[in-house]
Amino acid sequence: MGGCGTLSNGTPTAEPVRRVGVLLAGRREGNQTIRAFIGGLQEHGWVVGRSLAIEWREGQGQPSRYQSLAADLVRLRVEVVVAQSTGLLAATRAASPTIPIVALGLPADPVGLGWASSLARPGHNITGTVISREVEAKRVELLKELVPGLSRVGILWTGRPDPAMFGVATIESTAHTLGLTPISLEVPTMNLDLDPAFAEAALQRVEALVVYQTAAFNVRRAQITERVRQLGIPAIYATRFYVTDGGLMSYGPALDQLYRRTARYVDEILRGSSPGDLPIEQATSYELILNLRVARALNLTIPQPLLQQVTDLTE
Repeated sequence: MGGCGTLSNGTPTAEPVRRVGVLLAGRREGNQTIRAFIGGLQEHGWVVGRSLAIEWREGQGQPSRYQSLAADLVRLRVEVVVAQSTGLLAATRAASPTIPIVALGLPADPVGLGWASSLARPGHNITGTVISREVEAKRVELLKELVPGLSRVGILWTGRPDPAMFGVATIESTAHTLGLTPISLEVPTMNLDLDPAFAEAALQRVEALVVYQTAAFNVRRAQITERVRQLGIPAIYATRFYVTDGGLMSYGPALDQLYRRTARYVDEILRGSSPGDLPIEQATSYELILNLRVARALNLTIPQPLLQQVTDLTE
């Protein structure tokens, strides 16, 4: 690949142009972490629009689009694909068993799924970062710490039969360990209708909610946080963007660092490394974001030990 030529918009180039595909589960517009990815590429000497062309493909929160988007990038013969979700990774792997794939912060076990021989040496066409299942347990622990007397916790999730199921099982197990009753609130993957799940939450007298990290939910953040507000219960989310949209609290990997690490993987592959030789890394930096305005609206008193763990307070 490479060689002098033109970008996809017809602009002539004087340098060899390399082509990377990026599969987004949601939309590119408003995706605040893309800047970190572009910045990471620039740190490694790649200039988008000059030495590097990026083919963006947007799932728009619709898993039914994933297969066609992945197949499109394979047809374009991009040199590496960045997959933002487990579903996108699976779609790309199905479209091509050989194209290098960089997975971006996946809440899954790539070894257990047969996608990698080991984290240290994947041995296949996939590398990237994964999020430890311990993060799911930590979210439940934080919620219990915040809500004295909590007994019934809801789990809002979608994705069957996606590997996300592994994380849901971790949440349920942690809830049982903490003496809580977990209430499964599954949202249908095909239409993502939130109404039945929230009606069930009210019926089951759910006292707090864990909103599972899934790409399909990310493009519906505003709707989800509003429905939680209407229920009048505390909830914890996976990313800070839910808190920005009116959610109470989030705990998850520091996304800017995650996206910059992804750029480094892309750089190494473009410079000749095989993804099978690049260790899959666990995300190591996490952030706890808390919205004080929402906490006051729920009449919550923030325990001092929890407050000391907070990375960022917002109003």
